[in-house]
Amino acid sequence: MAVVPMQKVRVAVHQNDVDALMMILQRSGAMEFRATQLDETKAPEVIFPHAELYARVHHAVAFLKTYEPKRSLWRTLRDGSMTSFTETQLQQKMSDTDAIESIVSDLEAIQVEFAETNEAVRKLTEQKQFLLEWKTLPIAMSNLTTHSTKTLLLKSNNPKVNLKESVGQQLAKSEFTTEITEVDTTHVALTVLKSADITTILSSIESAGAFVVTASEGTEVPEVELTAVAQELAKAQGQLGLLHDQAEHFAITHYSNLRVANEMLAWEKDRYQSVEHGVATSQALVFDGWLNQMK
Repeated sequence: MAVVPMQKVRVAVHQNDVDALMMILQRSGAMEFRATQLDETKAPEVIFPHAELYARVHHAVAFLKTYEPKRSLWRTLRDGSMTSFTETQLQQKMSDTDAIESIVSDLEAIQVEFAETNEAVRKLTEQKQFLLEWKTLPIAMSNLTTHSTKTLLLKSNNPKVNLKESVGQQLAKSEFTTEITEVDTTHVALTVLKSADITTILSSIESAGAFVVTASEGTEVPEVELTAVAQELAKAQGQLGLLHDQAEHFAITHYSNLRVANEMLAWEKDRYQSVEHGVATSQALVFDGWLNQMK
């Protein structure tokens, strides 16, 4: 391992020239900063002006990474995996932060739609799964609760036990008026009076090896609701596909420039963070650190 000669230094610079100094040190990588201790000084006032934009651009780049245009091995070998820019080109790309913010805002709108559509797909998928299980239930969803009765949907994970018989045996020990509607051997609907002691009923259900399932939204019988939910789910999945296409097109158009903006903003952020190692007087900033003697 090569040993690089280092020299302990203290650098004092006028406040107006701090950014120029930091640019030089950052390009050369010549100095390692240390916390500066100096009497009659104060901590420098450092405010990274693009902190919010950097966070948004960074998030946008992370999101678009999945949709990054794929390059063939032949093209990568031919053109290389890195893109080079002159300093002037980089300054031009970063000169219009309003344009960058506009691009990011457009992408954030797509991300909001993504989140909303993904949530809709999740809920509809769960609802469809529920309705598939209860498809043959002859009771309309709106009638699960009436003025005087409440219908509980019960499920058992033990296919070897007939749930209707098991629940019936447990409820026979009580004097409640109930009605059991069988969907299949592991799914039943139990209708009880609202005046019944729900604690005792739930205890009987648990003793029967069953649990109460939360009913999904809807008003019709599950078979009818299933058709409507399946259509809504297909529509939501189609919308999700369109959003993926939009994101892919967005990546083709803007991903490269956003990556450059992200790296340039990260560099700028590092410069501002380096200033925090120094101390300030009324007109100057002072930095302590180690300087590479070879640079």
